[in-house]
Amino acid sequence: MVLIFKTHMKKILIVLAIITLFSCEREIEPNTMNFTIRKGLPMLRVNINGLNGFLLVDTGASTSILDSSVVNIYKFKVYRFIDMEVSGIGGAIGMYYTADVDLKYNDESMNVNFKSSNLRNVRNNLGVIGILGSDYLIKNEIIVDYKNKVLRKSNILD
Repeated sequence: MVLIFKTHMKKILIVLAIITLFSCEREIEPNTMNFTIRKGLPMLRVNINGLNGFLLVDTGASTSILDSSVVNIYKFKVYRFIDMEVSGIGGAIGMYYTADVDLKYNDESMNVNFKSSNLRNVRNNLGVIGILGSDYLIKNEIIVDYKNKVLRKSNILD
């Protein structure tokens, strides 16, 4: 009786382990991402909700931000004002939560926790739809290699 119970328990545990393994959403980020230099700044070509665009790679930005003025073009959602401001050379700007952003680099998903604000001036001057900030770079241990124009995880060698 005990042997039958142990056998059934092993089978149940194996099934539960398999279910858990396949039901967990995995965060798999690209190991390397090539960028271009425009106006002396690193720009990463990405796809947001099926449309191509560029993000400014900004190691001095604490937060990744999408331009709220392109919400109707890129079909992401902006909602609820955050009691948070981000300051830069142009002054302080208010921030909003952002949702429904399917961000990809070369068909590989990127999990970026974007906030949103009106970056129309940045977009018009640099041709970007947002900023990839240090929050993403630090979380994913990304090294910005300017010589080879590549973003790479710190555990990936040249």
